[in-house]
Amino acid sequence: MIINGWKLYTFHLFAARYKDLAKEVIRLKDADPIGYKSHPKTKLLKSIHKAMCSDVPADPLNKKYLISKTLPKNKEYRRVKQGLPPRYRMFFRFSTSQKNIIYVWFNDEFSIRKENDKNDVYQVFKKLLKNKTIPTNYDKLVKQSIVPKN
Repeated sequence: MIINGWKLYTFHLFAARYKDLAKEVIRLKDADPIGYKSHPKTKLLKSIHKAMCSDVPADPLNKKYLISKTLPKNKEYRRVKQGLPPRYRMFFRFSTSQKNIIYVWFNDEFSIRKENDKNDVYQVFKKLLKNKTIPTNYDKLVKQSIVPKN
């Protein structure tokens, strides 16, 4: 998928979580065709989709995506927080020379933002990088990612 000249990829952790969230929203819709729209999971899916397909590809270099003090050793990664429900974050990496954006991971209700907590979203992301669940090498990250379907 290409948006605004950027080729979009999803790393397998992101893709699996997104797929599971979409299935849950479909289940919610089947159970409550009207009320599902106000469910927190529906709102999360909608905000992540908007960030992926509109906000980030509009300007992935925007300073609002910078990770400041929370992950000083991993500044090549960016995060989306504006537009997402409170305490949720979505992480991505990009290459201006290749015009690629790779969506890497977003947190769930078990790893929400809570400073100094072992399950804080930034602590969990840092562990995923440290134990190589998410490659720190850009080329490896691209190779382990897929182009999402529209």
